[in-house]
Amino acid sequence: MHVSANGCTCTGWTSRSAISVYSHGCAFLLYASASAAKATKRKAMLDALKKGDKIVTVGGIFGELVAFKEDYVTLEVADKVQLKVSRSGISHVVK
Repeated sequence: MHVSANGCTCTGWTSRSAISVYSHGCAFLLYASASAAKATKRKAMLDALKKGDKIVTVGGIFGELVAFKEDYVTLEVADKVQLKVSRSGISHVVK
């Protein structure tokens, strides 16, 4: 136990608790900012999609974008074989 100049007694657990709260707060802020940056990058990728782009779905299906709607796209995965896929199901654009 430590007695300060004004007579207040402080135990070690209060300082350890404050450090723990501070470190958890910092970790949360780092995680939140990284998550927000990733979401912004993903939204930009989805907004930039255009007809003819070759993409991969989250399920691993490769295809070429042939049509767009508000919440889904149409992929051509083989000659005359088309699939409707939710925009959220697009993983990335193949370069």
